[in-house]
Amino acid sequence: MRRARHHRDEFQTRLRGFLDGDPYHLTFDFDDKERWHNIRWAVTNVLPADDFGLIFSDMLGNLRSALDYLAWQLVLANNKIPDERTTFPVLEHARFGKVQDWVQKWASVSGDRFSGVDQRWIDEIERLQPYKRTKPPERDPLAILENINNIHKHRTLPVAITTMERTEMLIAVDVLPEGETLTFEEALDKSIEHRAVAVRFRASTKQQLHVQVNQPTTYRISFRDTLGFDWGNNDDLIRWVEEIVAVFEPAFP
Repeated sequence: MRRARHHRDEFQTRLRGFLDGDPYHLTFDFDDKERWHNIRWAVTNVLPADDFGLIFSDMLGNLRSALDYLAWQLVLANNKIPDERTTFPVLEHARFGKVQDWVQKWASVSGDRFSGVDQRWIDEIERLQPYKRTKPPERDPLAILENINNIHKHRTLPVAITTMERTEMLIAVDVLPEGETLTFEEALDKSIEHRAVAVRFRASTKQQLHVQVNQPTTYRISFRDTLGFDWGNNDDLIRWVEEIVAVFEPAFP
């Protein structure tokens, strides 16, 4: 857990250093042909995506390993000997759609992974399983950790992208004639890329308007993989595992 926090802190330090260089701005242009008012990204420095992806993956590995280490220690605390099957399982797969499917799978897994663990703690581990806590189970915090760790451990290094965490965008236009309307399209949750359109709009008469744009205020790094998973809150990941570990503290007087 300490090492996971170290990676989290290193991640934040590097992100602040990158953003202090003011790498992103918004620019404005008007499309004479289509009559769109375009607010675009201007990127002056490219995010070192591989560095952030490696730090994030290391943090995930630390967090998930902490739970397996916990299972090992629960066996030792019960004066038993762990074996190669001793782990902290997480049932998170969406294919277990029905409750009875989850229950049947848990019965199979628990009989194999918990040899030597006191029944009190086996019951706690089951209570923490996604199918016990959340609907749908794959959106449970523990299921999210299991899913993204497996992707990054076995399949591909996560792709780091920068998105807006919070924006204070004020678009000021002249007073519109009666009956005039504006059509808006936005892509504020998309990856920030040079010349990409963040927002565009046009008047129903397609006239050009006077526009004033305030800059967005904060950014975040998200991770997207080949399966389309998107994650961006490292503090939540660490807090979830801390809360799970705390449940088992009475096992170690």
